[in-house]
Amino acid sequence: MPRVNKMNLHYLCIAWAGSLLVATPHRAAGSNPSDSDHPSVPTILQRTVAQGKNDAGQGYLYEGAYTQSTVFEEFDGRGQIKKRSEKLYAVDFPSGIRRLTEAKINGSPLSPSELKQEEDRETRNRRRFVQVEPGQEKNGDEGMFTADLAEKYHFTWVGRDTIDGRPMFVLDFEPKLDPPIRHPLDRLLNHLKGRVWIDAREYEIARAEIHLQTEVNLWGGILASLQKFTFTVNRSRAAPAMWYVAAFAGDFDARTLFGPLHVRVRSSSSNFHWLRPESADCDR
Repeated sequence: MPRVNKMNLHYLCIAWAGSLLVATPHRAAGSNPSDSDHPSVPTILQRTVAQGKNDAGQGYLYEGAYTQSTVFEEFDGRGQIKKRSEKLYAVDFPSGIRRLTEAKINGSPLSPSELKQEEDRETRNRRRFVQVEPGQEKNGDEGMFTADLAEKYHFTWVGRDTIDGRPMFVLDFEPKLDPPIRHPLDRLLNHLKGRVWIDAREYEIARAEIHLQTEVNLWGGILASLQKFTFTVNRSRAAPAMWYVAAFAGDFDARTLFGPLHVRVRSSSSNFHWLRPESADCDR
């Protein structure tokens, strides 16, 4: 039976929204639907999945970087913060490679050796829960909205919306009945529902609101039970057909072998800048 600790449970709970759905920036070949109607829901999903494949053979026109700040807060039974960790990452764009550059636990900075240990632990957790093989973090292949992921849910048309001046298709989703469990993360994925905003020109996910439909037993319900899960992710367009995670926020409550657990996660990106002069001249 796998070892359960709070960091593993944290990562299991944010893996889908933080990594599977939108964590890796990628390149999209745009398309412009008519303003008078909209493509069918299956067509929207097919085009969104196609953009997530990230044709590595085409390369990238732009190179940039930004800073990502993530805060984890763990609360006691009275709602008081009992542990707070702050992590700062340097993220390369568009490859999505992240490097942990600073970290504080309850306000105390980690030493260089402790920082390296923390980064190694995050890498192990990502590979375990998101099925990322060694070296795959460097080629932009993780984090895609895949056909297998889309197949888990029923999607329905909600309407149109606008985010940052760009037209969006809005879809609701809910899990299908009795989807298969092939991976530990499926126990969470199979119970999520929510809403997604898909860019109508480039078929990129710009926003997602996700929550738990029913309580989820992890490891047979003996070691952990996830009772609440809410997550919101926002992505920004840096350049034509180039998107990255601008912010995400999550809250979850769980019952574990060690007692109740309430965790809040907040992350934001800043200091976006281009690394090559020709990138700064792109049409945004």
